[in-house]
Amino acid sequence: WISQFAGDYPDVPVIYKIDGKSDYLDQSEPLMAPMGSIEHAISYGHAGVGVTQYFGTQKEMEDFTRLVPIRDGAQKNGMLFWIWAYPRGDNTDAKGGQKALGAIFAAVTRASSFGADVIKLNMPDPYDPAKEYHKSFQDLHITNLVAATRYCIWASQKSLTVISGGAMKDEEQAIIDAVDISLKAGADGFLYGRNIFQRYFDDA
Repeated sequence: WISQFAGDYPDVPVIYKIDGKSDYLDQSEPLMAPMGSIEHAISYGHAGVGVTQYFGTQKEMEDFTRLVPIRDGAQKNGMLFWIWAYPRGDNTDAKGGQKALGAIFAAVTRASSFGADVIKLNMPDPYDPAKEYHKSFQDLHITNLVAATRYCIWASQKSLTVISGGAMKDEEQAIIDAVDISLKAGADGFLYGRNIFQRYFDDA
C-alpha cells in the first residue's frame, strides 16, 4: 500500500511499518514477520520505519536478531526509528496481562534502550488487587489512569511517546477521554487509526 499510494501524497511524511502478522493464526508467543526492508523505505523517501517489539515472549532472541539490522539501517540513513512496544506471551498473560502497568513499563524501557526515537504504547490498566503481577511490579498500586500512563511514559527517557488508540471504540466520548488522559500524562501524541478507517466515511 505504501508503494501504491504514498506517491499520491508527496508532502505527507510517511512512517513505513515494516513488519506485520495475521490474526488468523493464534500464536501464544507471537513474532512479527518482515514485509519490507530498509531499502524499500529509502527508495520511497520515508521519514521513518516502524517495527513491533513484543516484550515478554519466548521468542525474544529471534526478535532482537530480526530488529537489529532494521534499527541500524534506519539510524544510518537518518530515518526515525519507531517501536510498537507491546507485551505479549503466556508469561505476560499470567502476570497481570498485556496491559498490566509493569508489563507496559518494562516494554517501554526496552524500546527506549533499544534505540527507539518514538515509542508507541498502550495505555495501561489501573492496579487490580484480584490479579497476580510480576514480582518486580506487584507493589505498584496505582489506580489513577493518568498516573499509571505517566509512569509508563517516564520509562521512555528521551524517546517520544505515542499512545495507541487500541480497538475501535463505540462512543466518541471514550476517544475524547483517552486523549485527555494521554495529554495529562505527558504523551507526545496518540494514534486512533481504527477509530477512523473502520467507520463509514461520514462517521469517520
